[in-house]
Amino acid sequence: APQVLLTLAREAALSVPGVVALSPHREISVERLMGRVAATEGVTLSLEDERVDVDIYVVFDVEAEMLPVARAVQTAVARAIHETVDMTVTQVSVHIEDVADFVKRVSQSA
Repeated sequence: APQVLLTLAREAALSVPGVVALSPHREISVERLMGRVAATEGVTLSLEDERVDVDIYVVFDVEAEMLPVARAVQTAVARAIHETVDMTVTQVSVHIEDVADFVKRVSQSA
């Protein structure tokens, strides 16, 4: 079920140190309207047979090293989907939508 895959991808991405949040992505495409693409806030999936392509829209901590964190997100998402539902993940694209100073925001709200 696409909702399971969306949840797995979302939780895996958020578990990576340096990822502050997922960013909403509201692209409407023909594939999405025809039901070949599933989406939730920050995650879009394209499903074909037993293969899945994942797009993750992330907000990184301002101090995060972008490339290593993006690679860790790719690995975590692919592993979570493959190990949980045994589907082939053909691609995980990480889109860095924003950066945020997470420590400053937390200390201001305390």
